[in-house]
Amino acid sequence: MNPFRLLLVPLSAAWLMMAALAILLAGALAGAADGPPEVVRALVALAVVLGVLLLLLCLLLCLARAWDRLKDRPRREDLRGGDPAGSADLRGRLPRDERFSLDRLCEALLTRKRYGRCGEVPVPVTRLPDPCIYSQFFLMDQGLSVTWDNPDVSVFLAGVEQDTYHLQPATTYDVVVSLKNASPYFDALGTQVTVNLLTFGIGQVTSSPLSSTVIDIPASTPPGPPVPFGFQWTSPATPGHYCLQVLLAHADDVNPANNEGWNNTNVEAVQAGQKYVLEFPVGNAVAARTQEAKRAARLAAKADDRGPDLQEVALVVDSYELPRIPAAEADPDLLFIPAEAAWPARVTPSPTRIGGGQTTEARLEIEVPAAAAAGTRQRFNVNATAGGRPLGGITVTLEVQ
Repeated sequence: MNPFRLLLVPLSAAWLMMAALAILLAGALAGAADGPPEVVRALVALAVVLGVLLLLLCLLLCLARAWDRLKDRPRREDLRGGDPAGSADLRGRLPRDERFSLDRLCEALLTRKRYGRCGEVPVPVTRLPDPCIYSQFFLMDQGLSVTWDNPDVSVFLAGVEQDTYHLQPATTYDVVVSLKNASPYFDALGTQVTVNLLTFGIGQVTSSPLSSTVIDIPASTPPGPPVPFGFQWTSPATPGHYCLQVLLAHADDVNPANNEGWNNTNVEAVQAGQKYVLEFPVGNAVAARTQEAKRAARLAAKADDRGPDLQEVALVVDSYELPRIPAAEADPDLLFIPAEAAWPARVTPSPTRIGGGQTTEARLEIEVPAAAAAGTRQRFNVNATAGGRPLGGITVTLEVQ
C-alpha cells in the first residue's frame, strides 16, 4: 500500500478524535457552575493545539504526495522511439507546460491519475515486441564499434563457413540467419524476414531478393537461443562479389532501428611483407534517399531538378572484433572496446564527396609486417558515414601464409 495512505488514515482519525474531545470538553466547561478548573482548561488547549498540528501535517502530506505525482510523470523524451499508438495515448495525458504551476498542483490534488515512477519507460512503450538482429547501423548510431562479419548471418558450403567476397558462381549455399527478440514481455509473432543480395562494396542502393518468410520470435524472458532461419541459395551464374542484407519488419516493433544487418566479408591469403590492396565501390545511399525525396518534391512543384546533393563521406579503418561469447556471459562494457588498425592501413579517398545515385572507387591498402608469423590472422573493418550517418562497411580478414 502507498505509505502516504498509511499515514493519512491514522492522522485523520486522530484529528477527528481530538476535535471530538475538544467539543466534549467545551460542553463540559460551558455547563460548569463554578467555571472550568485549570486542568480542564489545559486539556482543552492541548486538544485544540494537537488538532491544528495534525491538520497541518495532513495538508503537508497531501502537498508532498501531489509534488511526488508531478515529478514522476512520464516525460516526452521517454516516448521517443515507441509505438505511435501508445505514444499518442500517453501524450494526451502530458501537461502542456512542464514547469510547476498552481493549476498542475490542484490537478494532482483533485485527480486520481497514476503515472509510472521516475526513470521507468511507460508500459505502452516497453511492452511491445522488439525483433532484432546484429545491426551495424544501429550500433554506429550509438557511437559503438562494429564488424561487418555479422555474427547472426552465416553462409556455408558443404558445412564450411564462407566469406561473401569469394562466392562461386552457380553454386548452392546454405544461408543461416539467427533472429532475436529483445523484448522481455511479448513474442514477435508474424515477423517478416527478408534476405537480399547486394553487390560488394559500401552504400549500394540496388539489391535482389534471395528469400523471404514470416516467423515467430519468442520474448527474451527467460533467455533462450536465437531462432534460426535457414534456406538454400544458388549464387548467380555471373561471377561477382556480394554482400548479404537481412531486413526485419513487424507492425508493433518498439525499435525498428535494429532491424537491418549486413554480412560483407572478404578473407584473403597474404605473405609477410606484402602490400595488400582492395578496391571497392562506394555509393551514397543516404544522399540517394534524400535526393529521391527532393526530386519528387520538385517534380510535384514542376521545378527543375538541380542534380544530386553532395555529402561528405568518411571512411575509417580499424581492427575491432566482436567477442564470440555466450550472451549470458557478455559484459556490455567490454563488447565494444575500439581497436585501432593492427597493421599500417589506410583507405583513400577519405573524406570524399558523393551525391545520391553516384559511386566512386575506394582503395584499401594494408602493409603486412615482414615479421608476421605464418598462421597470423588480422581483421580490418572499413566503416563509412555520410553526413555523420552510417552508410555501410566491409570486413577484410588477412591470413599470413
